[in-house]
Amino acid sequence: MKEVPPQRTDASVRQYAEDHKSRSFVTNHAGQVGRKVPAMSQRFLFLFVNLFIISCVFDPADKLFGMKVPLFCACWIFFSFVYLLNPGDYKVPFGLAIYVFGMISIPIWSIGYYYLTNGGEPFEGFGLLKAYFFITFAILLYLLNLDLVKSFSTILSILAILIIGVYILTLVNNSFIAPIQSFGNDYGIINIDDREYAPGLKVLSIFFVTSPMLVIPICYYTHLALTSPHSEKLLYVLLALLNISAMFVAGTRNNMMVSVLLPAILIATHSRKRILAASIVTAALIFGIVRYWDEITILLSTGELSNSTKIATLADYTTIFSDPVNLIFGQGLGAYHYWTAKGYYFYISELTYLELFRSFGLFLGTVMLLMMLYPIYYSLVNPRFSQKYLIVAYVFYLVACITNPLFFSSMGISLLSIVLANIFMFGKRTLRNTSLQSDRRPIFLRL
Repeated sequence: MKEVPPQRTDASVRQYAEDHKSRSFVTNHAGQVGRKVPAMSQRFLFLFVNLFIISCVFDPADKLFGMKVPLFCACWIFFSFVYLLNPGDYKVPFGLAIYVFGMISIPIWSIGYYYLTNGGEPFEGFGLLKAYFFITFAILLYLLNLDLVKSFSTILSILAILIIGVYILTLVNNSFIAPIQSFGNDYGIINIDDREYAPGLKVLSIFFVTSPMLVIPICYYTHLALTSPHSEKLLYVLLALLNISAMFVAGTRNNMMVSVLLPAILIATHSRKRILAASIVTAALIFGIVRYWDEITILLSTGELSNSTKIATLADYTTIFSDPVNLIFGQGLGAYHYWTAKGYYFYISELTYLELFRSFGLFLGTVMLLMMLYPIYYSLVNPRFSQKYLIVAYVFYLVACITNPLFFSSMGISLLSIVLANIFMFGKRTLRNTSLQSDRRPIFLRL
């Protein structure tokens, strides 16, 4: 017998209309579900968001165009304008609000502590504080239900093309090195150098400041290459290889090692026969290590200048933390310190995680570190989270930050914002799907 659908009463129709008015959803540019706002407003919001990301990628020091902060403010101003014209049910999850509050309030407290206990100049706390405010980008992305991984990967792929283009240009004609290097140093964008790790190992490094962010497109396109239909695999394989190559020719130890290890790990974890795939990848890595053992030992040698400087910096931290006040409360965000290994005063070192404790002290530094690790924890306790590759990219970025001050910058915080927004959007969709499955009302009352 054919089932007769529930009849809509006048009351139910009115209820459906009210529910639909406040819960209307559409698909936005990134393919995610988003609130229904006018199409033109969506385009402008998407444009401002991507222009902000572009400014972070191609003008990290904000010296070339100086548009990073204006574009970030424009994103929020335009969103506020859209909200006033199209008010809806915009709710920020309590967890995300607490996270953002903590990420901003801890450095503000640290600056206040510095002025109460020291207050001397020079001081760079306010300059560093700007990057922490970019964490509010996570709230904006969440409210817009905007997944930026695809567009972020596209923008970074353009960076990859630029890196390889500059690399080829300098190989063909090395007279371009000097003007490009001068431009890069003036605007804090690129550094070209023949890095001589030892007499037998010299590497031409085309280091764009934001090149470590290439972990995102490497993970994204490798994931798509491994999971997409055969007709699309070739495109994603080529895009993955483009970004892997660009990261490798950047010439730093971190970039070169990540460009090799990251795709190998992704291939092993995505394979249906994981043990076999892991065995093959491990064998290939062992072969590569044996084949290039001399070069690897030179790169990791404690006698190499950069490595020896970082090791010597550890002695400075030992001296700093020997003072109980510095250990518990820190010296304050942006406080200058004399680094004996470098022979001058500066407000930051390359050892990111020790800098956390120098800036914020033992307790608040631990809180900040746990906040940085939260996306990894979430991924582990939520096996159904669909963007594991994004967490893998985030982990490798954190590893790169061990010996490079990359995290607490506009790019590092933007990456964290994208990861956080996607985590909380996944939680919202999961909660909504669970609510719909447990709701036994007629379907038209649950839309």
